[in-house]
Amino acid sequence: MFFVLLCFVVALWAASTGLAFVRHYRIAKSLDLPVLLSPIGVHSLPWTLFQKFLIPFLEKLPFGLGSFTHYTKRDWKFLQKYRVHEKHGDVFAHVSPTKFQIYVADPGTADRVLARKSGLDKPRDLVSRMDVFGPSLATVDGETWQHQRRLTAPAFSEANCRLVWTEALRQTQQMVDYWDKTFTNGANTLSDDFMTLTLHVLCLAGFGLTYDFESEKEQQYDERPSYRDCFADILGSPLLMIGLPPWLKSSKYLPKRISSFINHREELRIYMNEMVQAGKVQAQRILERKGEERPNILSTLVLKSEQARLGLFDDESAQPTEKSSGTAPPSRRERGLTDKEILGNLFIFGFAGHETTAHTITYAVYLLAAHPEWQDWLHEEIDEVLGSPGSFSTLDYDEHFHKLVRAKSLMYETQRLYPLVSALSRTSFSTPVPLKLDTHTVTLPPRTQVFPNVAALHTHPSWGPDPLSFRPSRFLASSPQELTPPSRSKEVFNSPPKGVPKGAFNPWGDGHRACPGKKFATVEFAGVLVGLLWGWRLEVVRESGEGEKEAQERVQRCVDDSRVGVTLGMKRPEMVRIRRVRR
Repeated sequence: MFFVLLCFVVALWAASTGLAFVRHYRIAKSLDLPVLLSPIGVHSLPWTLFQKFLIPFLEKLPFGLGSFTHYTKRDWKFLQKYRVHEKHGDVFAHVSPTKFQIYVADPGTADRVLARKSGLDKPRDLVSRMDVFGPSLATVDGETWQHQRRLTAPAFSEANCRLVWTEALRQTQQMVDYWDKTFTNGANTLSDDFMTLTLHVLCLAGFGLTYDFESEKEQQYDERPSYRDCFADILGSPLLMIGLPPWLKSSKYLPKRISSFINHREELRIYMNEMVQAGKVQAQRILERKGEERPNILSTLVLKSEQARLGLFDDESAQPTEKSSGTAPPSRRERGLTDKEILGNLFIFGFAGHETTAHTITYAVYLLAAHPEWQDWLHEEIDEVLGSPGSFSTLDYDEHFHKLVRAKSLMYETQRLYPLVSALSRTSFSTPVPLKLDTHTVTLPPRTQVFPNVAALHTHPSWGPDPLSFRPSRFLASSPQELTPPSRSKEVFNSPPKGVPKGAFNPWGDGHRACPGKKFATVEFAGVLVGLLWGWRLEVVRESGEGEKEAQERVQRCVDDSRVGVTLGMKRPEMVRIRRVRR
């Protein structure tokens, strides 16, 4: 009886799977799009669990029967880049039993997909998982999004950027001091060290909390974990953060790792609530002209929220509209941010800005070690802008940062070849949505997922004859193809580069929901690079019997051997040692 029942269940599953596959295929063909077929549900639980063991076997099937596995790996978009679109077209449908998805590598179409009035938006089931501490810019839409965007924009002011610049330099100095004390022949902890550095910059810029690079975990007499330790655990465990429901409490019946995560999550909530309440007291003092505004995200969010509630918030200047304390007429007053909205945005800014910035810095440093000619190119700018090496305290944000166009170009070229998010997701929700392609207009059925394929767009033929080459100078408008332009002072940063269409470069998400913290990340990146390279150069520590060229090629292989987790990251960065050598 059990065997009969099992056969019936298997037959029922096979029939439903087959019908879903046929239905998805018919939808794709009705849109007159090229179709890429995957007979396995790429997002199904069995495939997710067992693909590591099945793919090597399926790839050996004769007549290319297992070729579909190239597009079922978690990393396939990064690994394939534009090659998949060369074969199937700039816009194609990916059909499997579980999903019908459209992938876009045409810059114009990608730009229209990400446009504010496209009728497409982030999938709600995905973004709702980010409401760990409250609704944020990443999880709301419509008028609520516009309201939050207005009140959170001042948090990324020039005053806060100066804070990021100064702290990035301070952390970098402490980090290289740690390397000098700890390693005798190059460091192989760069990936972890940059995670620590960016966490500490985030703690100061976000919450006004200062930590030294080597500071030990702080424990009070009751062994309460520090804010930094709680924040680091949450940011370092994105799958637990998204997967565990917010109502789940710690228990002795849960695995120790999950209980520890839940405890840190609740402690972090308590810490942030305490800081928000303290911020309200400080905001009131500022409004009464008894205190000074503090340049960090938390203080700014609380202050601007209070100003909005009192009718003193100005869209243009993000400053109080009244010279005196008190409140404005009722007609000017509006809803401020709730405590949960403040907590939600504080957390999402940290989540979006921590690992992404750390990984971008790590990739850039490894690429400079693998391509020393670009270090020489960057040193030209650092020498001209900063002069002879000296104390970091002499490096001024207003005087120096905006002149570091080559450093910014390095960051963008790193993001182009190693995009931390390989594809962006948009959905048509409950109503059909027209989408204009280059050749015709299609009407997307409800609940259709559309993915601007970032890894493919960044290596699209519109980038010129060398889309796969690492060439940071491509982002400088006046820079010729050679490494050393005739006049560095005339270089102008240009993104996307001249001749590259809008929509071909999307490191920040682009569209109206582009990352609000990209200026912060750029400032931090430049500060760290300056701290590492001002008077120094980076070298690969060679292995036994290895020449310079072979060592550089090994670093490049390490960089290319990356995988997609929450963001793109190198699989084994610790396999490479890098040292700083005085120039």
